[in-house]
Amino acid sequence: MDRDSLLAFVRFHAWANDKILTTTAGLSDEELRRPGVLDHDSAFGTLRHLVDVDWSWREFCIGNDVGDTYVWDHGFVLDDLPAIHAFCLEEDVRLRGFVESLDDAALNESWGTRPE
Repeated sequence: MDRDSLLAFVRFHAWANDKILTTTAGLSDEELRRPGVLDHDSAFGTLRHLVDVDWSWREFCIGNDVGDTYVWDHGFVLDDLPAIHAFCLEEDVRLRGFVESLDDAALNESWGTRPE
């Protein structure tokens, strides 16, 4: 994939995350944390999972194996929606910076979690 196309995906992903978090800001704290039939118990848990997955995949891409840990195990406090949103915006910048740093050779390398 070429860098411009990948950057377009990264920018769209950042826009979508921001849209989700901005929309979610309209919920009360009770609504946000209310247990439900979601994979991560509540909307709040699902949002924390969203930023954890983004962070852990970027960490994987730069060569850091975070194993079975979560982003909050590494000192990032994500205990409320403003903190999650701020972290997400910062993480989007880090991901965009990483993608912008890739040259053509790196963009054409095979990526995977298993040896070939």
